[in-house]
Amino acid sequence: MQSLALCYTRRAGLPLGRRGRSDIAWYGDMALAPHAWALLKGPALDAHIVIGPPVPLEQFADRKALARRTEQEVRANFTRLARCAGFDGPARPLPECTGHQNQNAGPSDEMLDAQNAAE
Repeated sequence: MQSLALCYTRRAGLPLGRRGRSDIAWYGDMALAPHAWALLKGPALDAHIVIGPPVPLEQFADRKALARRTEQEVRANFTRLARCAGFDGPARPLPECTGHQNQNAGPSDEMLDAQNAAE
């Protein structure tokens, strides 16, 4: 099992704050297909993804233990991504911003910009 944290940071090139995130989130009794279609028809979205390390299912006593661990991991990864994007103030290069990328993908332009600015 692997967790996945997804953080949308910009819409149409503009920073996406808390209000904008609620327009993108799929929650409650929303029907998935119309929601997904509205996102696809809308302005471009910048997204950052963190894929957690594989975890053997045998490590967990039951599905609830797995769910607790996965929720904690997704929350922590989302929080790091949101801080890097500047959701809690100006965007800034945090050490953890560069350490949570898929090993198969290179760093994003924003992360490279942040690294260059820090040097």
